Amino acid sequence: ITMNYFPDLPVMGIWQRERADINDEQTVFWDTKYAYVHTGTNFNEFIAGTTWSGTDSDFFSIANYRGSLASDRLFFATNFVVNASNPIRYTDQATLAWTNFSPLITATDTLYQARIIIPYYGRLILLNVYEGTTAGGYGGAVNIANRARFSAVGSPIAVDAFRSDIVGKGNFIDAPINEDIISAAFIKNTLIVQFERSTWQLRYVGDYGLPFLWERISSDFGCESTFSSVIFDQGVASVGDRAITSA
Repeated sequence: ITMNYFPDLPVMGIWQRERADINDEQTVFWDTKYAYVHTGTNFNEFIAGTTWSGTDSDFFSIANYRGSLASDRLFFATNFVVNASNPIRYTDQATLAWTNFSPLITATDTLYQARIIIPYYGRLILLNVYEGTTAGGYGGAVNIANRARFSAVGSPIAVDAFRSDIVGKGNFIDAPINEDIISAAFIKNTLIVQFERSTWQLRYVGDYGLPFLWERISSDFGCESTFSSVIFDQGVASVGDRAITSA
């Protein structure tokens, strides 16, 4: 038999994967369970054999980043669902296979999930995270919704890249408010991070131990949706609970 099977699940993300060749990006489509690529005539499963189990509100967020070498291509994906069936995953240019990503943050603790993954000044930053003891697994992970956790400069998949208990490796900084990080986007070289009811910038200061600082932009306006931020030349426009704003 020759057939195509389409399970008719809702679209949960359409993102471009960077590849080595110039202007040769690959568009990857997600529904709640599968990732697909278009071959020119059909949609085929992207890296067959790996599935997710999110709902129709668990949208996918991705990040393209480098690996051990500047020429490497890493492609991270998350749907912010905290269980063993829905880990952060990445693939690279060479193997083209999904690898579960749950880096150690201390000798006994692990990072399990993040709402947003974004590269910034040679580091991979994870915003709004779930962390917990390695022994406790996903079931014991706790949400730290105002946290930015970042890797060491270089490869974020190195075994100690996120270890905050090793000087010069990874670390974290918590915003001084009790709100969830909802969205993040760049305007030129500034990373605008929007919370539920406020807007901040995560500013790079270059300090060896703590290279980023939180600075408040607005105390009154935030963002309602992770994917409502739209980048324009003069600012990042977002839909909040009180207004449409531009930071």
